Amino acid sequence: MPFLQIYFKRRFGLAPSAIGGLYGVLMLVGSAGHLLSPGLSRRFGTWPVILGTQLLSLPLFAELLFAGAVPLAATAFVLRQAVMNMSAPLYASFLHTSVTPEDSGPVASYRMLAQSVAWAGASFLAGPLLVADGGDFRYVLAATMVAYVLAIVTGALVFPRASRWRAPSPMEVA
Repeated sequence: MPFLQIYFKRRFGLAPSAIGGLYGVLMLVGSAGHLLSPGLSRRFGTWPVILGTQLLSLPLFAELLFAGAVPLAATAFVLRQAVMNMSAPLYASFLHTSVTPEDSGPVASYRMLAQSVAWAGASFLAGPLLVADGGDFRYVLAATMVAYVLAIVTGALVFPRASRWRAPSPMEVA
């Protein structure tokens, strides 16, 4: 979801230095999420963790949508990053172990292409949505939550099938 720096400036009037500090904390906590992902993958499996983190992010997005105070919004923002960072390496690993080794390179390229197109689309869509709701981020956050729900449903249908014919990821074996 683009423009979260603007969210904190518009909704709460935070200064750039406070937003920068928040992003610094975000990166540290997000790194902790990366560290937790191998253990979670071994315990619960790769695709259940991917879908679980997406599910856990929904109430955090809702908190951003309804937050009336900086501490609540900042906590939801940072926790959402940590939760989603748990799934990022697992998702990449899942994709690469779902194909033959010779197809792994092209899959990496297609994944990056899809991410870039999705990010560009979100950026183009966010602008008009921000104008429509007066810059309050209600529509942007709601649209993001709808996109996550669609991704969760799609993943719930696709991941179990893909996991039946894929090799275990290094994180699951370790």
